Amino acid sequence: MAGTTLIFDTFLAPAWYKTYMYIVEYIERTLGIPTFLINGETLEDFSLAYADAGFVSTLSMLRLLQQQPCMVDVIAAPAFKGVDETAFFDVVVRRESSLQTLQDLERCTWADHTGQYRPALGTALIDCQEIAITSSQAQSLRLLLDGKVDATTLHSQMLEVVLNNSPHIAEQMRSIGSYRYTTGPLVVVGRHVPAAIRQGIQMALVNLTQDAFFAERLKEGQLEGFVPVTNAYFQPRHRLTTKLSAFELFETEERLSLLNRR
Repeated sequence: MAGTTLIFDTFLAPAWYKTYMYIVEYIERTLGIPTFLINGETLEDFSLAYADAGFVSTLSMLRLLQQQPCMVDVIAAPAFKGVDETAFFDVVVRRESSLQTLQDLERCTWADHTGQYRPALGTALIDCQEIAITSSQAQSLRLLLDGKVDATTLHSQMLEVVLNNSPHIAEQMRSIGSYRYTTGPLVVVGRHVPAAIRQGIQMALVNLTQDAFFAERLKEGQLEGFVPVTNAYFQPRHRLTTKLSAFELFETEERLSLLNRR
């Protein structure tokens, strides 16, 4: 559109700013619309129409979806080799915790088991105050129950396997939200952007790897490309209520593995 300029906000690690600049440059070339990228300061930029599109983490996307009304649509998610795109996780806290919503996590200490944090990409799922890296879900859960961290995530499959095993442990915990796993960056577009431009941005992202130069720039940023998605992609397959209906803590990863094979 004549006279249109697209403003992209990035809420991810500055170390990967150059990769996002290449992506925005490709979108500009494809759409023929001037674009520029800035470091985002507040997610309200989308609801106030200061920013037209942006790169966000999963947690930021969940926060945007919780806004009433929701003012953005997620249009693309990254493609990574070896990543389970069907995985669901619940954010779990102790029952007496003051944490009530995903927005509260910025001031928490977080237990993060292997695979949930990608410092190389700068796309931590949870933008929290402090992160304790653990080797397993069992270890993260133990830290949570012992009061050494405020929150952690648990794989939904793990919840299903151990469901109804320990009401005593269940009474100590509650879920404040669930999400589908992705390592980011997610690309969102404000609903104030015309539909034709939103579709054009999405198609540019999906087709980006067809350009050899830009495909190489993505690989330098550890990205294989983008796939089209909608907001429905991030709706939880299940959402636990404030009471996790029976959850047993398994002291070792070996015992978890045995249960998973039953």
